[in-house]
Amino acid sequence: MQIDENAGREEKDVTSRIKLELKTPLETAFMWMGFCSLFLLLIGFIGYMEDGWTSKVMVMVYLGVISVVFFGSLYFNTDNFYILDMDRRELLYHFKFFFLRKITVAARFDDINAVTVSGSYHKNKHDQWYSYQTVYVNGDGKVFPLSDPEREAIEKQRELANQIAELTGAQYVENPPQAFASECRSGSKYSFRHHQCSWLDSLKETAFVIVGVFGFIALVATISLNSEQILDIIKSIFK
Repeated sequence: MQIDENAGREEKDVTSRIKLELKTPLETAFMWMGFCSLFLLLIGFIGYMEDGWTSKVMVMVYLGVISVVFFGSLYFNTDNFYILDMDRRELLYHFKFFFLRKITVAARFDDINAVTVSGSYHKNKHDQWYSYQTVYVNGDGKVFPLSDPEREAIEKQRELANQIAELTGAQYVENPPQAFASECRSGSKYSFRHHQCSWLDSLKETAFVIVGVFGFIALVATISLNSEQILDIIKSIFK
């Protein structure tokens, strides 16, 4: 995540815009699909080393190359981020997908009730850690991220959240370590309360990874079982 003064400038009279860079779910999905495509291509090369240029290997390699190019193009031609427009006092959302580019108002500064840092717990076989990201809550009680999660970056994210709160006039709620944020009602507005992170956070993440791995295995198995038909389709497309 980075803050760039005067970023997203569109017109000469725009004098103070601050860009909040983060990966949106769409960009993250394209990135992971690209990684899966690389794995598919790797499986094809391994198959070639072991069995030669069989129909299954051809399908793995062809689909791997096509998918890498396809999802790579989608990822590198997608650029979504927030902009703090200090002149108009609005939080803008910048959406770019290839030649389609659109800037919309995500929230007026008056509608940003509070800003804080939210943490999440992570664990693997060899290590455990916490990641932190800056979030805000609007007048409808909905919470939105303003930065990417960063490993053990609580002080950096606190500084960012405090800076955004000062710029927008929102309430800054300092978070305790190893805690996640949830919205709560505070008078006529919304604010944040923090709860200790749980091992369930890591369990959910692990479950997501397991589902993804099994989904990828199922895809590879389906391709292997239908390699002849898929190969015929590919050949007919590129005739």
